[in-house]
Amino acid sequence: MHELFTGPNLPSPIISSKNWLRLHFTSDGNHKLRGFSAQYQVKKMTELKSRGVKMLPSKDNHHKISVLSQMGVAQGHNMCPDPGIPDRGKRKGTDFRRGATVHFSCDEGYELQGSKSISCLRVTDSYVGWSDDRPICRAPMCGGQLRGPSGVITSPNYPVQYDNNANCTWLITASDTSKVIKLTFEDFDLERGYDTLTVGDGQVVGDQKTIFHVLSGTTTPDLVVSTSHLMWLNFKTDDTSGSLGFKVSFEEIDQGSCGDPGIPAYGKREGAGFRHGDRLYFECLPAFELMGKKNITCQKNNQWSAKKPSCVFSCFFNFTTPSGVLLSPNYPQEYGNNMHCVWLIITNPESRINLAFNDLSMEKQFDFLSIKDGGKVEMT
Repeated sequence: MHELFTGPNLPSPIISSKNWLRLHFTSDGNHKLRGFSAQYQVKKMTELKSRGVKMLPSKDNHHKISVLSQMGVAQGHNMCPDPGIPDRGKRKGTDFRRGATVHFSCDEGYELQGSKSISCLRVTDSYVGWSDDRPICRAPMCGGQLRGPSGVITSPNYPVQYDNNANCTWLITASDTSKVIKLTFEDFDLERGYDTLTVGDGQVVGDQKTIFHVLSGTTTPDLVVSTSHLMWLNFKTDDTSGSLGFKVSFEEIDQGSCGDPGIPAYGKREGAGFRHGDRLYFECLPAFELMGKKNITCQKNNQWSAKKPSCVFSCFFNFTTPSGVLLSPNYPQEYGNNMHCVWLIITNPESRINLAFNDLSMEKQFDFLSIKDGGKVEMT
């Protein structure tokens, strides 16, 4: 067996004809996309035969149907898929049959962008679908005074592109003055070098001495913690088109803490304290490489000594475990240029490997994933 994948189409599941599988991923010097995500399971041959699974890639149309349902189209039953409820909004209507209509509204302080109501209509002879996408509820507010114990701040129009020449200031005050404010970044994308979000301590907006961070682009700290019960944010944009903006959440926490920085995806953490002087240790799961600091310390200014590290999938690895995850390096972010990665999955002689893809997005005819189980096993 030798399979070669490229472009955007999700491959069918693959079952090896031998007790090993070799994957080789190559990319050229040009465009980079998201890459791929797959998982494998080792199964005894007897198990596979009893279930009637062919020892070859199976071609089916399950994927086509799942893609259509993601597009708001459903097959049969004259019923549209659940359109969901907009974030920070409400939906009226639970009937999703052909001919039915549902209505949307937004929570106080948010504006509806899109259709106030959508109807379930016939799309083709065998499919029905919604007349429009679910609308979004966007924040029109630019700046303001906010009080704890917790809340959310977004750039104007979020999650749609923010305005040019914006200058918004938010002042957060803890409801309990003995507490401090922890700021967490949930989404962040500003035009790098031109649009900025400045985060500062106290209430004197713009005071250079109190600035924690001037943020731009897509890079943020894990969190920011104030040293008093006050924190300010200032968002400035230039006169050219912007990006999608930001969403941050804040909450009051006890003095003397740096807050929980989280655990990296595909990683592990040791240490449970977030107080001054506490240290956290990180490591990655097998097949992942640690990028960044192995340990970080909570400092007296309520900030961690560094960001938590990230775990990036290794470009060369031999898998011998009965199941595992396979990712293009840096997934779900873009993979690099001129990559040559080789992975080998090997198991005992009476077993076979079942490989299923969850996602695949590569530059067609230039970036490839080759999968084979012919010839001899070469350990990488």
